[in-house]
Amino acid sequence: MLSEIQCLTRSLRALPKLGARAFFTPTASRFVSLWVAAFLLVRFVDIGFAHESRKPSELSWFKTSDAQIDSLVSRPRECLKLPVSLEVRLGRLAFKSPRLLGGQAGRMGLSCDSCHRSGRDNQDFFIEQLSDRPGTADISHHFLSSAGGDQVFNPKPIPDLANRLALKVQDNDSQAFSELLVRLIEVEFDGQAANERVFESIRSYLGANDVTHCAQANVDEPRSLESDWIMIEDGFNILQTLATQAPASSDLAVAKFVASSMRAQLESFYRLYSLQPNKELDLELKSLSSVLQRNFLAREDASESKLKAKPSIAMLEHMVLRFTALKRQLQRLELSSYYNQKLARQALKRH
Repeated sequence: MLSEIQCLTRSLRALPKLGARAFFTPTASRFVSLWVAAFLLVRFVDIGFAHESRKPSELSWFKTSDAQIDSLVSRPRECLKLPVSLEVRLGRLAFKSPRLLGGQAGRMGLSCDSCHRSGRDNQDFFIEQLSDRPGTADISHHFLSSAGGDQVFNPKPIPDLANRLALKVQDNDSQAFSELLVRLIEVEFDGQAANERVFESIRSYLGANDVTHCAQANVDEPRSLESDWIMIEDGFNILQTLATQAPASSDLAVAKFVASSMRAQLESFYRLYSLQPNKELDLELKSLSSVLQRNFLAREDASESKLKAKPSIAMLEHMVLRFTALKRQLQRLELSSYYNQKLARQALKRH
């Protein structure tokens, strides 16, 4: 920490030398105080970002470096029915969010999308405790859930969820499908019971994702900052709708889940942009994660009246401006991140 304080001190000395009277005007003093407070908050307060490693989490569930590279630069084609409704957007966000699952899966950063990329399959997925070959997983293994583990190692091929004919339960509106989802989330993956609206939105997402909606369903599409930014875009669409519609009892739970999922995406960017770390970018990623934490997730201990409050339009508009600036910063640095196949391959060789 000493070196960080020294760095802060040097930064303060680098401020324009306006003279003592000018420097300590109320406006200047307030600016410096806020700057120092923000620095200390995002630098020394634990906001859930990786400390021991900054490698992308998804590299942990692929067996070969070629599969790891493919996961970083391409993904299966998502076959959603257009136009994409808000419920489908919420379902997509939940499907991609590591905050939906619990236990070992949650700690590893796994999401539904890890095994079913873009709601499809993942022929390269491999975790030693769960797979006997790439593209298989034993989701009833005790490695994932002590409660749901059956003590039998029986990996199965990961199915393409957008190919109805390949699924055991083909009707997403059926009771059997609801029971399957509940078991997967709460038993097999140790997750907490999903909010009813979030749960129904996952059904909507899976129902809207069908290979019949794609002209080239089996042709992968590029993965990039733009494709991963959809988590942030969907998140703001949902939060802005919650802020403008009539209040509902589920609003707070949905808003907290969305904000938590957006924070997970910020951490993903933090890892993806670690090949050539940029202090300014790291600081902004942590700062925005802290903003989401403060405005949505830190309200758990608030009074009942405050818990019912909705995000304000003004607050969301300010956040959108900051996230838009963050996206421009990420775009400028994209070629120096794991999205760059050449740099990613070089980094994996070093490890």
